[in-house]
Amino acid sequence: MKEKDEIKSNIMAAALIEFGKNGYRHASTNNIHRIAGIAKGTLFYYFKSKAKLYNTVLLYCLDEFIAAMKKAEIERFSSAEEKIAVLITKKMAFYRSHRYESMILFEALTAPPVELSVDFKQSLQSLNVFNIENLLENIDLSDFSPEYGKDEIIRFINYGTAGLQSVLFAKTIDWDNLYYYTEESLKFIKTILKGMKK
Repeated sequence: MKEKDEIKSNIMAAALIEFGKNGYRHASTNNIHRIAGIAKGTLFYYFKSKAKLYNTVLLYCLDEFIAAMKKAEIERFSSAEEKIAVLITKKMAFYRSHRYESMILFEALTAPPVELSVDFKQSLQSLNVFNIENLLENIDLSDFSPEYGKDEIIRFINYGTAGLQSVLFAKTIDWDNLYYYTEESLKFIKTILKGMKK
């Protein structure tokens, strides 16, 4: 049993590298079996297709991301600025320390292969815990100008974060310069919030 677990673990590690570097469409099962140090037939014994392997790796990446975000304990912060700053900082820390996992998740979220499983699509619902509406559900409005209601504040922050993500992810991400993205993101969110405060 231990040998089977080790083989499966080696396949997953190799697939993480291959899918992370090349994306689903350009990833090669030949590279995966070579990196894992197994015969190609052994690869397909454990994972019946490239799509099944990809979906397994993808669910692993999603679980890793969710675990990292839960460790951030964002709910213990009270202000909108603190919550969003912690979320951005923790996301960027995850991207830096889990490059391949992040690349696989970006592909699945921004240019998903048609082979994505229903399981993954359903698992995406677990990310809703970290959306702006949920994060800011109980924010203190006393710092905000009375001209802005809670729904409006959340909507404007959503516009800002969506726009920020589309700009940052529209180009090839410089994975070695994620500190820059973190700083830019934090400044941008502070600017949006400052404009709505008293």
